[in-house]
Order: sequence, then structure tokens, then C-alpha cells
Amino acid sequence: MQLERNNSLLNEFIGVAVKYQAYDDTYNDLSHADGIFSSVPVEKAYIVFLYLKHAQEESNIKKAFNQWRIFHFGESRRMTTFFKFIEMLNSKEVSSTWENKWDAKDRNIDLERECLCRIFILSGITAQMSFYRSGILQ
Repeated sequence: MQLERNNSLLNEFIGVAVKYQAYDDTYNDLSHADGIFSSVPVEKAYIVFLYLKHAQEESNIKKAFNQWRIFHFGESRRMTTFFKFIEMLNSKEVSSTWENKWDAKDRNIDLERECLCRIFILSGITAQMSFYRSGILQ
């Protein structure tokens, strides 16, 4: 999926990030050039924001996000849920899989593709947690 970057989406993300600054100072640096943020953590959050904005409701990306959201937060669609998702994409569990279980050649890809891979790694972790919680896997 090619991400469309435009001023409307950039301004929407900045508005949401500014509101979240009170909870996480990662989003204090919102400087950008040509729609690309200077801060890598903010750029990753923006990329995920774009993926979710562009994805169709029945897409695998939306399903992965919704599976995680419902497992951890129920039907909540609060802004903080999105930023908690971003935190989990950069968590030790996801990073360990990304850094240690994927071929080095696959890790040598652009940031957009890495974010997409991390979404699906987290989806797999969430599915496993869901199975354990249900008692299917023990």
C-alpha cells in the first residue's frame, strides 16, 4: 500500500499529537520537512496513522489494529488507544521478534515497511495472548 502524505493528514496528526504531548513527551518535537518528521519515533507514529487512515475497514491492517484494540481496551476508540498501540509496536516483544527472528535482509528495508511488519508481528502476539486467555493454548 502506497502511503499518501498530504497537508490535511499531516495537520490532523499534528493536532492529535499535540493533545497527547501531556501524556508522552516523545511528541514534543513535531518539527518536519516535506511531511517527514525529524524525530524517528514521531515519524513511525505518523506512518502508522497514515496506514490506518488509508486502510479499508476490512483490510488486514485495520483487522490487526482492531484485534489488538479490542483485546486490550474493548470498544474504546480514544486517542490514547492509538498511542498505546504505537508504544506496543516499539515494545520489547515486537522489537525482539523484529530484530532476532527476521532475516537481516528483511530488516534492511524502509521505515514504512518496517512499521507494517511491526503491525503484523503485534497482531500475531495479540492472537497468541487471546488463545492463552481463552484456554485453547496452555
